Amino acid sequence: RLRIGYMPELRNYPQFLTASRCLYLFGRLHGIPTAKGKKRISEVLEDVGLGKWSDHKVGSFSKGMKQRLALAQALLHDPELLFLDEPAEGIDPLGRVVVRNILRRLRERGTTLFINSHLLTEVEMVCDEVAILKSGKIVKAGILSELTTREQQYRLTVASDLERVPALLDKAVLEIEEIKAPAGLAAWNLTVRDRDELNTALDRLRRENILVDGIEPVRNSLEEIFLGAIRDQTVNEAQQGPEEPPGAGSKSVDGRVRS
Repeated sequence: RLRIGYMPELRNYPQFLTASRCLYLFGRLHGIPTAKGKKRISEVLEDVGLGKWSDHKVGSFSKGMKQRLALAQALLHDPELLFLDEPAEGIDPLGRVVVRNILRRLRERGTTLFINSHLLTEVEMVCDEVAILKSGKIVKAGILSELTTREQQYRLTVASDLERVPALLDKAVLEIEEIKAPAGLAAWNLTVRDRDELNTALDRLRRENILVDGIEPVRNSLEEIFLGAIRDQTVNEAQQGPEEPPGAGSKSVDGRVRS
């Protein structure tokens, strides 16, 4: 248990305690010696942006500050495995950046993070792998970069001879779709059979002295993946029929993403 940290979604710390005193009590529960505990408390409060609030009572904290205090409590004993339930819920945008950067540093240091969250953009910026749940069952899971990459689609950006590109690529790729691009550039989504076809198309542009500014895989957002997975599962359940006898009542949909 000493190797595991946990940040609950619902937390009720004694309102009359200061932030540092609250963490001191949790440190004692973890068996952290008093001398080491004082230094560690100072470190984790600074990490979550509450250093100057260490001697203020928890009752005076905003919801976002209490959320960051909960994260400090989970980090207090420097765990190897960290479970976080809605870690960014109720925090303002600046606070989310602080939390996100802390989680990234922990991940880089080798800490395993298991995050339960409905804030899919935050999950997308922190996690390597995800699992999508509906009614307590995993309906889609995998490596995030693989789940979000659209198969055989690439975004091409060019910086010269913009009007010539569609004609040059008309027979070189399966499909070409123009999309918005920054001023001075033009961009298209290309659908190709494989990478060889993509490289052949790029070679054609280079032979015509077209300045290619960038080429990258087209990706779906995690939100799009989530909605698609829940929709597909709902359709499958409707086709299979109810699992419970008529009149038993339907279960609510609970879609979550975990890392």
